[in-house]
This record gives sequence, structure tokens and C-alpha cells, in this order.
Amino acid sequence: MNKRIHQIKFNQTFLPIVIITVFAIGFRVSLNAPILTPDSGLYLSLAKNIIQHFCYSADPNCAPAWERQPPGFPLFIAFVSLIAGPSSQQIVQFQTLTFGGAILYLLYSARKLFEARNLGGAVLLSISPLTIAWSRYILTETISAAAALYVLAECMRSLEKRKLRTVGIGVSAGMAILVKWDLITLFALVLPIALYLHPLR
Repeated sequence: MNKRIHQIKFNQTFLPIVIITVFAIGFRVSLNAPILTPDSGLYLSLAKNIIQHFCYSADPNCAPAWERQPPGFPLFIAFVSLIAGPSSQQIVQFQTLTFGGAILYLLYSARKLFEARNLGGAVLLSISPLTIAWSRYILTETISAAAALYVLAECMRSLEKRKLRTVGIGVSAGMAILVKWDLITLFALVLPIALYLHPLR
């Protein structure tokens, strides 16, 4: 009986958090007018060459650009352009939805691992003026933050299952690194969890 009462109280706390987060994400999508910077132009050029010439370069002759920018974000832009058209508005909306999906997955993972009272951080992420502002820029920040949240969520799921989710962590960490090289530092989070769950004998 006490367990059932606890579950009802848990759901009464958790559901409003989910509803607020979903509405906050929808509000962000409706607000997100794109902001372009010089780096945005580079990403758009790289994506255009991926679609038109099947090469990863901003140069008309397809000179390699790997040493300058990782391919993850231009590939994301190219994917959005193929399914929704070459619109800056669509790019910022898709990257906002990707970030929103990461928040909801983090929320779900945290619910599995922690109590509902610890989940307010997801709401703060979704309504933060800082994250709302950054998601309007066609830059790597929103997608890289989303990828990092997916890695964190997979780490939480691993702790909940008491087993390292190698596929989920590998895919999300790989995508994060393809967006920003320096996100290889995410393995500083993954390694202690891996050693905790699977200690060396």
C-alpha cells in the first residue's frame, strides 16, 4: 500500500515536469529564428558540397577539410536539407528538437535511476535563456550539447541496469566526437562508470 502511494506521488511530481519540458521545447521551436555567423557559412558550404558533390569540403575543388572541422554537424545539416529542404529555419528547428529529445531521454533515464524530486534540472535545461539563445545559431553548440546529454543519459541507464550499455554509449559518444573533436573528453565520464560496473580483476 505504501509503495502504491509512493508511486502515485512520484507520478504526480514527474508528469508535470514532463509536460512543462515538452511545452518548453515546443515554445523554443516556435521562437527559433535562425542566426548566422561566419562559421555558420562554413558549415552550410560543407553541407552543400556533401549533397551536391559527395565530398567533405567547402572548396569547389573538394580539397579535404577534415583538419578544420569534424563532419558531424555538416552531415546533420545535409540530412535536414534532404528531408526538409535547404532552409536555415528548418535547421534550427531540427537541432532544437534534437536537443529537446536529449532532455526528454535524460529525464526518462534520471527517473529510472533517481527520485522525481531530482529531475528539475531537465526543466531548467529546457527553459534556460542560455540554451534557448544558442539554439538559434547554426553552430555546433546545440547539437554537441544534445550528444553530451545522450551520453550522460546512457551512463545513467548503465548504472540503473548495473551493466555498461556499450552500444548506446559508443554511438552517442561517437556522434558527439564527430560534432566536436574535444568531446572526446566525455570518456572521462564513461571510464569511471565502466570501471565501477565492471572492475578489473
